[in-house]
Amino acid sequence: KKRAGPGRSPGGVWGGALAGFGAAPRQKESTMETAYYTVQTINGDYAYLVSDQGVENQVAMFLLPEGTDVGSRLKCEDFQWTLVEP
Repeated sequence: KKRAGPGRSPGGVWGGALAGFGAAPRQKESTMETAYYTVQTINGDYAYLVSDQGVENQVAMFLLPEGTDVGSRLKCEDFQWTLVEP
């Protein structure tokens, strides 16, 4: 039986880093809250948004739904943007 020597862990080279490999996947937990934004301006490839709480955000247009324009209402949930009807 081998023993762990100085500088070696009982887990071998990987130190037990792969201990969970192959285990059942964890259930997806959604920690993102849904946030609502209004498009304030569009400058080139970026939209400048403000949330209902007053937080300003800059988002690349290619991430936003087709049809997004100044004044559009957007919902962001789990990094997915959708247009919200007024």
